[in-house]
Amino acid sequence: SGSEQVTLLGYCLGGTFSILYGSVSLDIRNDVKNVINIAGPVDLQYLQFFNLLFKPFKKDWFSLADKFGCIPKELLTFVFQLSDPVGYIRRPIHIIDKAWDRNFLVKYQALGNFFSNFQNLPASTFKQAFEIISSNDLISGKLKLLDQQINLGNFQANLLAFSGSRDTFIPPDSVRDVQKYISS
Repeated sequence: SGSEQVTLLGYCLGGTFSILYGSVSLDIRNDVKNVINIAGPVDLQYLQFFNLLFKPFKKDWFSLADKFGCIPKELLTFVFQLSDPVGYIRRPIHIIDKAWDRNFLVKYQALGNFFSNFQNLPASTFKQAFEIISSNDLISGKLKLLDQQINLGNFQANLLAFSGSRDTFIPPDSVRDVQKYISS
């Protein structure tokens, strides 16, 4: 586009990665004007689902990733379903109850398409994300990106961060707490 600055929009970990890049961009090129973070966790201590299902079984998850070279998309779908088992079981009843509401059905179908279009998560990406989430190094200031120490206090872009109030996978506090670390 020829623009000197860009707007980054990220969903889930993409939102987190947008904030990471925005935090080092000032030191490198100052090329990020805005970041829109949709349900991208920043304070990873709130990810209780991760702490229960993944962290205690790190060796097993890493072995699985090594065996297949990835975390298979079917397993990713199952993990998301596990994050809200009651909601998953209740869905068919909810659909029947809302069958007359076209707006609901369109949103439901969009969410269904999202979950049915997962891709395999490469083993190296999974392991790096696992380590970042486990350590919560983003908050402690120990995380590096592009050989730059990430300091959320350096983030200068305009930021819009939000999440679903009933999200069972990414708790709202893990997104909301970005305000404690970023001044913009």
